[in-house]
Amino acid sequence: MGAGKRITAFLIGMGLVAQTSIREPYKKTALEDIINSEPKTIKTIIKKGIFDAISYFQDSNTEGAFTNLKLPPEQEPAKDFWRKIYTKYEFKDVIFYNPKTHEIHKIVESCSRNEFNALDRKSRDKINNEIKNTWKALKKEKKEEVAYIRGVTDNLKGGFTNILFYLNPCRREFAQVGINPFLADAIGIVETGFQDAVSRAYAVGVYQYLKKVAMAKDMIIDSSVDQRLDKIISARQTAKDLKENYVRYGNEHVAVNTHHSGPENLYRGVYYANTLIEKTDIDFLGKNLSILTDIEKNMAPEDFFSLITEEFSEQPDSIRGTYKRNSKEYVSKVLSILERAKQRHPFDSLKVSEIEYDSLILKYKDPKKKIDISEVLNRMARWEIMERELSSGETLPEEEKEKIKEEITEKMFWLNPSILYLQKIKGNESLLRRFMSRDTVRRITPLITHGHELRVPLGRGQWLADKYSHILDNTQIEAHTRDEPLAMSKAPFSMGDLMYKTVISLRKKARHSEVTEDMLRKVEGCYFYDLEANKESLTKPQRNYLLASLEVVRNDIERIRLEQKAAYWTRIEKFVERVEKVSVPNFQKTSTYSGIKR
Repeated sequence: MGAGKRITAFLIGMGLVAQTSIREPYKKTALEDIINSEPKTIKTIIKKGIFDAISYFQDSNTEGAFTNLKLPPEQEPAKDFWRKIYTKYEFKDVIFYNPKTHEIHKIVESCSRNEFNALDRKSRDKINNEIKNTWKALKKEKKEEVAYIRGVTDNLKGGFTNILFYLNPCRREFAQVGINPFLADAIGIVETGFQDAVSRAYAVGVYQYLKKVAMAKDMIIDSSVDQRLDKIISARQTAKDLKENYVRYGNEHVAVNTHHSGPENLYRGVYYANTLIEKTDIDFLGKNLSILTDIEKNMAPEDFFSLITEEFSEQPDSIRGTYKRNSKEYVSKVLSILERAKQRHPFDSLKVSEIEYDSLILKYKDPKKKIDISEVLNRMARWEIMERELSSGETLPEEEKEKIKEEITEKMFWLNPSILYLQKIKGNESLLRRFMSRDTVRRITPLITHGHELRVPLGRGQWLADKYSHILDNTQIEAHTRDEPLAMSKAPFSMGDLMYKTVISLRKKARHSEVTEDMLRKVEGCYFYDLEANKESLTKPQRNYLLASLEVVRNDIERIRLEQKAAYWTRIEKFVERVEKVSVPNFQKTSTYSGIKR
C-alpha cells in the first residue's frame, strides 16, 4: 500500500474510532484518547456499527453554530436595557442609568441628530456640558455609579438603508461557515449600526477591523483595495473569526465577546475564570463553585461566561487588560438584537433588495499587468449603449449615454465598495481621509490588486473574463442570485468536524497544553479527506463550509506555533503570577491551572 493510501486509511480509521466512541459512550474510549490513536486500531473498529454513529453525530453536533445562545438570568436586565436603546430611544433621548443594574434613572430630551450635527462646535460643547452637569448631579443624588448614553434607533434606520443590498449575502456568508446567519445582523448593528464607520482606533467598516488584524487574516489593503469596506468579505471573515474563537475557547459566549475584545483579553478571562473555579469555594450567584470539577459537564456555558463578565471585568487593569464595560456588555448587546433580527428583517422580504452578480477572483498571468477599473467602467458603458441602440434601432442622445455611464458606475460601486478608486469618484474622500493620509488618498490607483474578488452585474462575468483573457489566468466565475437559499452549511459527514470536537473537548476542560500541532495536523488531514472523498457530491455551500473549516484549523496551527515560543510563555507566566496574588474572598492559592502548563 502506498504512503498516500496508508494516510487515507489512517484518517478513515481515526474518524471511525471517533464515531463509534460518540455513539457508544459506555465504552472506555474517550474523545481525547481518539486523536492520539494508532493506525493498528483500525481493524478492530471497522467492524462496528458505524452508520448509527454517523447518524447520531449529525443529529447532535450543533455546538459552535451559535444557535442556542442565551444569557444567565442575572444578565437579562442588561439585554432588556440594550434592546430599548436599539429599538425604542432615538439620539434626542439621553438615558441616565446604573451600569451595574441597568436601572434607568432619568431620560432627558435633547436635540435630534441632524440638529446637533448642524450646530457649530461651541453650541455642541454647550449641549454636551449640560448633559455632563446632569450626570454629575445624578451621581451625587443617587450616591452610586451612573452612566449615560443616547438612543440609536434613528441611526439604525440609516444603517439598514446602507445594508439592504448586502444583508442577505452577509447572512449567507455566516451560514456557509456553519454560523447562525442572523449574527450577521446583530454584530453589524452593535459594532457600527451598519454604517461605514471608522473608530478612534482606526478600525474600519461595518464589522470594524484594524488594519494590522485584517492584513494578518489575508484581507487585501493597499493603494487599490481595502476589503474592510466590503460588507460581504468582512462578514465572511467575521464568521470565520467566530468559528476560530469557538474552537479556541470551547465557549460560544467567549467566542462572540472575543470579536470585540480581542483574543488576549479573553484568554486572560478564560484563565481567570478557570482559576476561580479550581481555587475557591465561594458561592457565586447562588452556585457553589467547589463542586465544579468538570466545567464541560457541570457548568452551563453562559454561567462560565458570567464569571468573566462579573468577576474578571472588575479586576485591576494588570489582570483584565483592556477588558472594560463595553467588553463586558458586548454579548448582552448582541443577544438583544439577535432575538429580533429574524422577525424585523425576514430573509425572504429582503430578496427584492439584493443585487445579483457574478464574482471573479482575479489571478493575473503577469503581476505587472492588471485590470484597470476605469477601463472596465468605460467598456461596460459602451456595451450597454450598443445593446440599447441595437434594440431600438436609433442612436441614443448624449444625455442618455451619460445617464447610462452614471448607472454603471453606481451599480459597480455598490457591488465593489472596497475598490478605493470607486469610493473616490463617488465623492467619498472624507470617509477615506478618516483612516488614510492625504498622500495615500492621492495615490489611489484604478489598477485592481491580484487576488481581489471583483463583482460585475449578473451575466457579465464571462464577458469580462473574455475581454481580459490575455492577462487573467484560469478565471473562475461564480453566479450569485437572490434565489440562493439561507441554510446553515455542514458537510454530509465531516471527519474533520469530529476530530476538531476532540480538540475542543480538551480546551473546554482547560487542558490547552495537551493540544499539540500534531493533533491539529490530523484535523487538517481529515478536512482534506472530506473535500477529496466527497468532491463529486458536495454542494457549493458544503464545499465552502469545508474550505472555511480548513482555513480555521490552519490558523489554529499557527497559533499553536506561536505558543511554543518561549516569549509567549514568559508573558503568560507573568500573568499567572499576577492572578495568583489577586485578592478574592476565600481565594485559595494552592493548585495550578492545567490549561497553561508548558
